[in-house]
Amino acid sequence: MKHKDCYGKCGGRRRPMKIEKLHIYGFGKFQDKIIDFQIPIHFIQGENEAGKSTIRAFIQAILFGFPSKRENALRYEPKTGNHYGGHITIRLENGKKATVERQSGKKAAGDVTVYTEEGERFGEEWLKAALGNMDRGIFQGIFCFGLDGLSEIQNLKGEELNKYIYEAGMTGTKHIAQMEKKLDEEVSNLFKPKGQKPIINKDIKTLHDKRLHLREWEKQFEQYDRLIEERENVIHQLEEYKRKKKEINHVTERLNRKKYLLQLLNENKDTEKNLESLHSFKDIPLEIEEKWGEYKQKYDEAVKWWENAKITKKEMESENQGAALMWPVLHHLERFSALKERIPVYSKYVEDHNRISYRIDQKQDMLKEMKERLGDLYHEDLHASVTTIHAQEELQTIIDKSKEVKERLRLLEQQYQQQDEKATLIKKDFNQTNEKQRSKEERKYSEDVVVQFEEKSSMSPLSKKPVMMLQISIVIFFTLGIWEGITGHWLIGCVMVGAGVAAGILWYMLHQQSNKHSANSLYWKHKSLVEEDLRLDALVREYEWQLGRENNAKQSLENALEQEQGKWLTLQTELKEWCKTYQFPTIPSVQSAETYFQTVKEWKGIVHDINRLEIENQDILEKMEEIQVETSWLAEQADVSFRAVEETFVVMQHIFEKEEQLYREYKEEEKHWSTVVHQVNLYETLRMEAVDMINQLYRSVGVDDKDSFFRVLEQKKKYVEWKNKQEWVHNQLMAQLFEGESVEAWMNEIKNDSYTPEEELTLKAEELAELDEKEQELNRKLAELNQQRKQIEDGGTYGEELQDFEENKVVFQEHTHKWLVRKAAKMILRQAKSVYEKERQPEVVQTASSYFSYMTQQSYTRLFAPVGEEKFIVEDNRGQWFEPVELSRGTAEQLYLSLRLALAENYNHSQTLPLIMDDPFVNFDRERQQLAFELLLQASSHRQILYFTCDTLPKTVQDYGRIYQLV
Repeated sequence: MKHKDCYGKCGGRRRPMKIEKLHIYGFGKFQDKIIDFQIPIHFIQGENEAGKSTIRAFIQAILFGFPSKRENALRYEPKTGNHYGGHITIRLENGKKATVERQSGKKAAGDVTVYTEEGERFGEEWLKAALGNMDRGIFQGIFCFGLDGLSEIQNLKGEELNKYIYEAGMTGTKHIAQMEKKLDEEVSNLFKPKGQKPIINKDIKTLHDKRLHLREWEKQFEQYDRLIEERENVIHQLEEYKRKKKEINHVTERLNRKKYLLQLLNENKDTEKNLESLHSFKDIPLEIEEKWGEYKQKYDEAVKWWENAKITKKEMESENQGAALMWPVLHHLERFSALKERIPVYSKYVEDHNRISYRIDQKQDMLKEMKERLGDLYHEDLHASVTTIHAQEELQTIIDKSKEVKERLRLLEQQYQQQDEKATLIKKDFNQTNEKQRSKEERKYSEDVVVQFEEKSSMSPLSKKPVMMLQISIVIFFTLGIWEGITGHWLIGCVMVGAGVAAGILWYMLHQQSNKHSANSLYWKHKSLVEEDLRLDALVREYEWQLGRENNAKQSLENALEQEQGKWLTLQTELKEWCKTYQFPTIPSVQSAETYFQTVKEWKGIVHDINRLEIENQDILEKMEEIQVETSWLAEQADVSFRAVEETFVVMQHIFEKEEQLYREYKEEEKHWSTVVHQVNLYETLRMEAVDMINQLYRSVGVDDKDSFFRVLEQKKKYVEWKNKQEWVHNQLMAQLFEGESVEAWMNEIKNDSYTPEEELTLKAEELAELDEKEQELNRKLAELNQQRKQIEDGGTYGEELQDFEENKVVFQEHTHKWLVRKAAKMILRQAKSVYEKERQPEVVQTASSYFSYMTQQSYTRLFAPVGEEKFIVEDNRGQWFEPVELSRGTAEQLYLSLRLALAENYNHSQTLPLIMDDPFVNFDRERQQLAFELLLQASSHRQILYFTCDTLPKTVQDYGRIYQLV
């Protein structure tokens, strides 16, 4: 099949833009995932939930941005703390490499950075330019498709299937058909020329009805205007009555204020009269009552506590004070307290002494056991042996070298024995072959017979030299094959035997051909003898060569054995020098050196531990003795016989604690007596001070006793009450005065009035009642006028009807504008499809036709689209035409696939973008699947293909692409 080539401006095929590598920082289930796409076609294989959809979404997210949270698409944000995003390395058509990195940032689509090979950095503008300002929808519709598009074919029938496949050849999706269908529905729902249910038709009818209703309203305007004029007159009269009532209310309010002011002035006179009678109590402070209460409370409390203290003093005088104390014991309480703190330590010293003594005995037993283990190697001067890390490292080096030499000696001895056996076997084969050889006379005779016969048959087309060469080759190949098999080289041996078999077959064929030209048995007898002699000569030479080679190898092994034995003796000497340097007894063998060194090191460690424990034990004994001496001395002071430390301490503790308690009681009783005496004197002083303060208060108001004092206070309180009332009356008077008024002016006005305020108020009330009756009459008339107007306005006012009409008019204009927009969009869409059918569709159809013919193995030879019919026609190899609905489901799917591939192939773009496919062939049978994959393999010559699948790929396909297994 021949594909349409895509040429650039330079005239040659453009190299495709390739995705070379993905690096996922964090996206969905993947964390720090790297995938390389270095070859044209790449298969990503994995089970369900393995991450195939995640990788496809990652590629689109890096190129076109992360979906926003408002979009109906998964964002694949990582659940862990890894960075959200990653980068894609792409190779552009000009051969330059660029890395596109996108990570989460301030924008929902993420922050993108493009790094070029030259070290330059670019942003979103560079990426959009490289992609030809393509958006995600175009990319998904043209360069990404899978099983979803094919599964639609299983659910569509008739004209829907024809339209679906037609749309697949136009945009790769069914969006155009859906858009057309939606526009048709919206246009029909808005308006139909003779319809009734569409929205605009209903709006027109509503506006017509509203206009008729407004005309009926206009006929009632004359009667309505008369009612309005009469109503305005009534309202004017009502407002005049309200004005008069307001004036009367204003006068009434002033009369009420005058009445209240007159009352306040009378009260002010009474207040001044009472204050004059209580003027002598003006300067007496009311606070002295509170002070009298404080002094009286202090007096009562002092009397109470003074009497209690006197009773306590008498009780203590009658009791026996003091007791007999052991003063020598009390003088040494501090030393006993110090000893008390050291007794627990003494017990620990005893436990530590017993524990250390036990450990010393254990260490001594271990030394005896080690001495028995060392046996003859034990020496009294072992403590002088050096067991430092340096000495141990030197000894370990000698031991390691000895192990290596010992191992090499073992291997060399084993190899020497095997080599000797090989040489003996070859020697045996060599002798046997020599015994089989004939004498020189016999060989000479046979050669003469063969030469004479061949000279007579010189005209024969057969040549002796090739036959002989084949015979020699057979012998050599079989011999080498057997030898390599004996020595363990099975692969080379099998190759040699195979070559010998091939040479034998060729020799047999030449031999058979030779038999057709000669029937002389004598010739062939001697001929075979000569060939056998040649074979035996070759074997003898081969065995001689092999025998020499094996003897040389044997001699090499013998020399190596001598060298390693010399190294062994050298290591023995180094071990003796090491023992001398580090003051060790002579070690009999290298094998026991390491164990002996560790034993000596352990022995020295135990000796060191014993010395350290003995020093520690001696220190504990000294501290124990110090505590014993202190306990004995204190026991002597307390008149206690000394036994063991703990036992003696218990007896002393009882004595010391008892004396200490008695001493504390004695000191407490002494302190209590002094306190009681002090309290008696204090409370007596407080009582007398309280009496003096109360008498001073009496004298301050000019009285001598309590009753007179409180009568004076009662008069002072009355004076304060009248003074407060005077202030209240004054404040009320000031509150009633407006700006510019005065109390004197009001008093003069009241004095000059002919009527009292109460009489004037009665006259104003009668005027107000008369106005109320007239106002009620006008209100009844206004109600009748309103009722008549309401009958005219029933169902809404003219203004409301007019406003409703204008609102409906606006709605009608909005619906009309909406209908015009949809109508225009429908026309533009049809024109765009018409332009596409004339200018771009022929190229897509031509390419799809060749693809479809290839996948159907030329069962269908042509695909074309009749202009204006919006459908495809296919022609088979017999010239018959079919619509897609007349094809089988499998053939319709092949047609859909051909159109999608052709659309991507003919898409005019600055870059040849990769084709990303999601298992579109999974439902194909094996034959159709094989043809589809062959088409993809050919397309991969000029376009990168990423194929995602969960199915097993055909063997032929696996050989051409790389398979990346997702787990």
